[in-house]
Amino acid sequence: MIERWIWPGAERGPVRLHDELAARGFAVLRGDEGALAPEEAARAPWGFAERLLGARPLLVERQPIKAVPGGRSFAASSAAAPLHTDSQCFAGAPPAVQIMACVRPAERGGGCLLLDGWALLATIERDDPELFRALFTVYRRIPFVFGDVFGPTVSLRDGALALTHAPIVPPGDAIAARLARFVEASGREVIELSLGAGDILVVDNRRMLHGRRAFEGGAREFVRLLVWTGAKLPSPRAYNALAAQVAEDAARRLAAAPEAT
Repeated sequence: MIERWIWPGAERGPVRLHDELAARGFAVLRGDEGALAPEEAARAPWGFAERLLGARPLLVERQPIKAVPGGRSFAASSAAAPLHTDSQCFAGAPPAVQIMACVRPAERGGGCLLLDGWALLATIERDDPELFRALFTVYRRIPFVFGDVFGPTVSLRDGALALTHAPIVPPGDAIAARLARFVEASGREVIELSLGAGDILVVDNRRMLHGRRAFEGGAREFVRLLVWTGAKLPSPRAYNALAAQVAEDAARRLAAAPEAT
């Protein structure tokens, strides 16, 4: 049972939120008109994010998540959304935090899905060490609707460890296909949340994969905020060290390369 809690105020709220993000990668706040409301996220996203996180963000991107006639993207349709990360970059890094504020739930379905990326990597390290190493060392092009991301699947981006996973496996990408098989086999570890009106889901976006069940009833509506922050959420020390070594080796090779003529 996932605990939902009411926002306790500016003094204790951000501390508890950061503790939960560090411990499990996400937190769920129960809808309460007297505290934080989805309407505020839509109207004043910067202030909403600052109140939640306790610090002024570097950047906030706001997007309505609502099915519309003819919508083709996951954000604009009622189709299921495969597990993925939101990986559009600002200053070389994907968003630190994803905030999903529920305006109204679907009539049927539409549950939010979460998978802990650090736990997923631990499973891959145990069961497929070759793939685990490749996720940190192989530079590849990872396609998203907003544009491609280039680099290792797990890497340091602006000093923060980030897992990058697209919802669709590109043709011919063996690493993506092998990773997708592990994601698909993680059914028991996937957390499904049914959010009610006013509920707020906050996710460590560099750690957690997220997705959604298909739904019926076009009234489902969320306000999504992607937030870039100066502070970095914790990540496994061993994975940080491996990613740092790969980045250092790449920088050394680049420095030794002949200049273009």
